Amino acid sequence: MSGSRLWTLPAIPYPLQVDLDRASLIVIDMQNDFCSPGGWADQAGLDIRRTAGVTPAIAAVLSAARSAGLLIVFTREGHAPDLSDCPPNKQRKMQATGFAYGQPGPRGRLFIRGTWNNDIVEPLIGEAVPVPPALAALLELPSVQTGIEPNLEALRAVLAGGA
Repeated sequence: MSGSRLWTLPAIPYPLQVDLDRASLIVIDMQNDFCSPGGWADQAGLDIRRTAGVTPAIAAVLSAARSAGLLIVFTREGHAPDLSDCPPNKQRKMQATGFAYGQPGPRGRLFIRGTWNNDIVEPLIGEAVPVPPALAALLELPSVQTGIEPNLEALRAVLAGGA
């Protein structure tokens, strides 16, 4: 790794060395539907103070990643206004919670791209990076939308580690 910018992350059971020239930061689902008053989670009666509580820490990590010049990718849960990209089984699962994708909320339709509900929470916004659905961010964004070829070995590690 000569010529690489290495950073050591103190971790257990051993420190992790990160090559900053090949690293990226992925911020998952920090959108108004999950994190803000009036979003889906708030309407569903979930305690959104938990996501509000981590937002400052995520903002600090984003600041460090921006300073290091890392690619930053935001993911979010969102669908087309006509729900043509939302499988019926997923729609049934949401309806079982008493809500429906696209249902009107106080600030827009729930989980619909292009609405306030689907926007990344305000304190975290800073990139003009497209915000794809979660899996598409891992599979499509690096090569299709940024011209950066994905490191498939690292992608496998992320998928395995996140499972």
